[in-house]
Amino acid sequence: MKLKNVKKLFALALAGAMCVSMLTACGGGDDKGGSQEPDTKQEETQKEDGKEEETKNPAEAIADTYYLYAYDVGDMKMTNYFHFYEERPVIGKVFCASFAMNQIYAVGTYDIEEAEYAYKCYKDRAAVESEAEGGEANKTEGTAPYTVTFYDFNGNEIGKCGYDGDVLYNNGDEKLTAVSAGANMYYKEAVDGDYAETFEGELGQTYLSYVSDADATCTVKLGHNGRYEDLVDMMVEGEWTMAETADGYEFTLTPDMDGDTAAVLAVSKDQMTATYTPDGGEAVAMTCTSKEAQAAATFVGEGPEVMEGTKCTVTLYLYDDNTAKVTLGIPGTEMEVEAGTWEAAGSDYTVTLESGTITTAGGSVEYANPSTMIGEVTATLAAQ
Repeated sequence: MKLKNVKKLFALALAGAMCVSMLTACGGGDDKGGSQEPDTKQEETQKEDGKEEETKNPAEAIADTYYLYAYDVGDMKMTNYFHFYEERPVIGKVFCASFAMNQIYAVGTYDIEEAEYAYKCYKDRAAVESEAEGGEANKTEGTAPYTVTFYDFNGNEIGKCGYDGDVLYNNGDEKLTAVSAGANMYYKEAVDGDYAETFEGELGQTYLSYVSDADATCTVKLGHNGRYEDLVDMMVEGEWTMAETADGYEFTLTPDMDGDTAAVLAVSKDQMTATYTPDGGEAVAMTCTSKEAQAAATFVGEGPEVMEGTKCTVTLYLYDDNTAKVTLGIPGTEMEVEAGTWEAAGSDYTVTLESGTITTAGGSVEYANPSTMIGEVTATLAAQ
């Protein structure tokens, strides 16, 4: 067996073992925990760095910090935290929100501005449990002087928090993940303190990933944390840096081990294609597997009645990779009806679908499909 394949099999086996371990750790435990006392250590801000830290602008001081909310669950410590990275060239300010002991993640970029944020959240676990047991609401209300806005790597806003330099106020009303960690205060925690092992356990989440057009086993994955995994030839791990070019972006891949091969990944401006070139080797054409196409135009209209008094919504999406799809929206779900491609036709669009070709005119388009999961659908769709 080739060494490349052995290393790939080892990597897949290791990933599987990690998943089983994480799922085992997640199970069991009493939600109320073994301790009813608040973790007061989190409330102590890290002042050991002297006057320079005290006078640092909070908007700048957030870089390279962790904000933690933790409590006891049986004999375990449940941890949720936000990690704010130092700003990096081109990609900008990256964050990682980790929930349930490094088992659920949200990653992307963030902005911080001096704008008031009204918060209403629990200051510690004791306040949470008091309300859960039927007592009066124990949320603390106030106004933070800064607002932190979170975005996914496609630039979509996914949440906000308040911030005052020492505490991150997460109202929990805008979920960063499918599982909300609740409305809680997160306290600044030293990277080398009691939770150092938890912070070190932060797993790299995909920023961008690519697969060879010629061989599906040849992949490159760039992590949010500046680390990469290269499986194009042999398994190589290391650090990546990013620079903007006239045609897109250039990622320099520097391996951890001296004997491994460095490489350059030249990525198109829309990040959907790339060329991987190892030192002294031949270029490999690759396609992105992580970045979702964004809607360049959307047309929406009212479709036929699907239940008494309720009509479906018909939506035509035109994506920036020149693909298209039509969906039917009924209460509680959105179903894809058909897909296709589109091209510009002056100020309008010509869309080729499985049911036929349609062309927009003056910001609207007539859609007709005689055979869908709900029967015939005709609708006038207007640009949004």
